[in-house]
Parts: sequence; structure tokens; C-alpha cells
Amino acid sequence: MNEGPEPRTSQAGFTIVELSLAIVILLIAMGAVAMALASTLRHGTNSAGRTVASGLVTEEMETVRQDARTNFSTLPLGLVERDTEVDGVRYHVVRESEFVAESSSEDSCSNTSSGSGAAPAFLRVRVIVTWPGIGAAPPANAETLLAPPIGAYD
Repeated sequence: MNEGPEPRTSQAGFTIVELSLAIVILLIAMGAVAMALASTLRHGTNSAGRTVASGLVTEEMETVRQDARTNFSTLPLGLVERDTEVDGVRYHVVRESEFVAESSSEDSCSNTSSGSGAAPAFLRVRVIVTWPGIGAAPPANAETLLAPPIGAYD
């Protein structure tokens, strides 16, 4: 009597469904790892850009302070803009200088229009640095007040 093939007691390998499912799970895991690496790279690049921009802000402020020590009266007023390239990235440096009165919390124009007649006593300098990869983050910036040295103006 022929009873048919004997049932298997062990598996000979994976079925195509099991193999396909394993590949899909592996692809999902690899996609998650790739997204995490891309996010890390993006944050690292932004951090490097911010570090360079902060250095440029400091450099610009030190230049203004040095110029103020050597010849205060020749410091340029208003906007001074320049572009500089560091490691292939173009940074835009903006320096704004204006005289403000001693008690003013606003710019010199708004203070003199109030009729106080106060003479400008300080030079307010703002430096702002932007770069292409800044995104929605605020730009690197700093502000300082410089007092004219004695004898700078007659």
C-alpha cells in the first residue's frame, strides 16, 4: 500500500514569504538609520556654521574696538556690509553704527526728535552675521557701546 510522502520533521529553509518579510524589516530599519544620520549631519553643519559666524562677529567687534582706540573719529557710521568665505561657505557680515545719547534706550534720531537736546555720548555698534544654511535659526549677533576717548572731538 502506498500511503503518500512522509511528513517532514525539520525545515529545509526559509519560504519566500519569510524572506520577503525579513527584507522589508531590514529596509525599514536601514531607512530609519539613514534618516538619523542625515539629521545628525544637518545639525552638525548648522552648528559649524554658527561657530564660524560667532567667530566672525567677535572678529568684527574686535576690529571696531581697535579702530576706536586708534582713531575714533574716523569710524564709519551707518551700515557697513561685507561678505567673507570660510571653508566654501559665504557669510554676510553687517555692522551698524550710530551715536546714541547717554540716557537713550533708542537710536539717536528718535532721542533728538523728542526735544531733549542731549548730545550723543556713545557709539552703538551692532554686528549681525548670516549664512546660507542658517534656516529658521536667529543669526549670530552682538552689540556694544563705545565711549569716545577724551579729546576725540573738539
